[in-house]
Amino acid sequence: NQYFSLVVVGAQEFYSAAIMLRRAIASASRAAAPAQRRFASTAAQAENAAAKEASFMDKLPKHPDYQGAEAVVRYYLPHSGQISMAVFGLYGILIMYNVQSSKSSALKEAAAAPAPEYPAYEDIQEEAEVSGIPSIVEDPAAWVEFVSEESNIP
Repeated sequence: NQYFSLVVVGAQEFYSAAIMLRRAIASASRAAAPAQRRFASTAAQAENAAAKEASFMDKLPKHPDYQGAEAVVRYYLPHSGQISMAVFGLYGILIMYNVQSSKSSALKEAAAAPAPEYPAYEDIQEEAEVSGIPSIVEDPAAWVEFVSEESNIP
């Protein structure tokens, strides 16, 4: 009796798996029909494009494993390290350009500013020579005495 129930359960599982497989095949065949039409229209567009003159991108050399602009870039820079160095270099050039343009605009602003007014030479008064501190060269004993007083040292 148990053996019979296992056979029945196994048959039901097999039947449900067969139904799911049949549904999957039907769904795949329905999905493939538009794709076939799409590929057919793409092939027709490709034939029409072949009749037209090649564009700028079509004339450039390309890496066979890539498409579009990346194919052209990968033709000249096949390694990822080379691409990262090129990106860093591009960023560096942009930063240097912006720094230089900001410096030149600052220089233009400084040149446009009016010149500062300096006092005349005759108006400048010379400061008097400080006579309170003895010279260490001329009189070392007086200098030592001056420095030894705490009030003379700031």
